[in-house]
Amino acid sequence: MLDPADAGWQRLLGLAHGSVGGIAQEHGDLDAAERSYRQALAIAERLAGLDPANGDWQLELELGRGISRWSAKTLTPPRTPSPATWPFSRA
Repeated sequence: MLDPADAGWQRLLGLAHGSVGGIAQEHGDLDAAERSYRQALAIAERLAGLDPANGDWQLELELGRGISRWSAKTLTPPRTPSPATWPFSRA
């Protein structure tokens, strides 16, 4: 079982939510994409608050905030395949 207090696991979970959001958005499931992006952002906010000196967590928080600014219902981010889809991405 994952320990919710384990920052390393939480970081990986946040990255996974971001990847799921990207895949959902590519497949047109904008509600699921928005939910996943919000979950990723919540984790990034929590981690960045735990250690303001951690540059990686601060960067992930800013990236999450950038994604959350896109309205999944009206805009899509620039076409960048998520790591989970790289082997299957079209050129």
